[in-house]
Amino acid sequence: MTFTFAALLVASTALAAGDYLLVPTGIHFDSNVSGGKYSVEELAEICREEGIEVAIVTDHDNMRVEYGVFPLRKVTGFLIRKLTGKGERNSISTFGAENYLRLFEEVNARYPDLILIPGAEAVPFYYWEGSPWRGNLRLMRLHEHLLVIGLKSAEDYRRLPSIANGYPREFSPKAFLNVIWVVTTLIGIGIYRKRNVRRIYFGNQVFVVPSRRNQGIGALIFLTSLLLLIDNYPFLPPRYDQYHGDQDGGPYQVLIDYVNQRGGMVFWAHPEVEQRAKVEGIEVYTPPYHEHLIKTHGYTGFAIFWEGMKYIGKPGGIWDRV
Repeated sequence: MTFTFAALLVASTALAAGDYLLVPTGIHFDSNVSGGKYSVEELAEICREEGIEVAIVTDHDNMRVEYGVFPLRKVTGFLIRKLTGKGERNSISTFGAENYLRLFEEVNARYPDLILIPGAEAVPFYYWEGSPWRGNLRLMRLHEHLLVIGLKSAEDYRRLPSIANGYPREFSPKAFLNVIWVVTTLIGIGIYRKRNVRRIYFGNQVFVVPSRRNQGIGALIFLTSLLLLIDNYPFLPPRYDQYHGDQDGGPYQVLIDYVNQRGGMVFWAHPEVEQRAKVEGIEVYTPPYHEHLIKTHGYTGFAIFWEGMKYIGKPGGIWDRV
């Protein structure tokens, strides 16, 4: 659970125009819906004991990581994740966005002296480096997160742009490759259905028997082409995926724009913090990503910790530049 105490300025109709009420507020709490130790109700109790009047809980929107083998990236990635039972941890996505919002309604009703605001710690992007065959597979930039607050519906949560949920699809010349797989699928069916016979000579006699050779070849062509079609569906590539390296600020800007279009707020979560770990023998590394504060625009704000004084908070640093 991460505690970041802030002062939330809330306009009050009971005060004179232009005055504000200073409210003790906690932001960036994780509940056990995703990676936290405490339930939302337990967090409410802790906040009440600590004198916090507003708590903004930001559980991870998704915690799915997937690696697929070329040329069937999607098919093999899905099968590996399902068969191993690995690659996805608890999140708003697994808990259910409707259940998540309903939970806050119920807890808020039981704590009238506390305002609990649901939010999400969005995980928009990651990418893979190296290869499992060479033993140097590395998961990059998984911990570049943004806090999303103020989404109004479960659908807004479900459609948060990410590798797990997908990015907008756009035309690419590679889309024409799918025509080839359609044609080879039909060719496979034709070869499978073509009648063929095999002649066996025994002395002066000739025996004609059905041959299954065409059926085997046709079935192989058909199944291979069908798998390639399924893997490429819906036939237009996403703007961003996990197999084409670092995409700079692009994926994050898509998320920022999405939240702004729905009247929400979005904050860079911990842009100066470095993360390094070893999970299932795979290195997971996220370098500090303070440069995204310059490369993206339209976000509401950003967190700053002691580590960030080197880049963000120092005089003339990123704080002053943005």
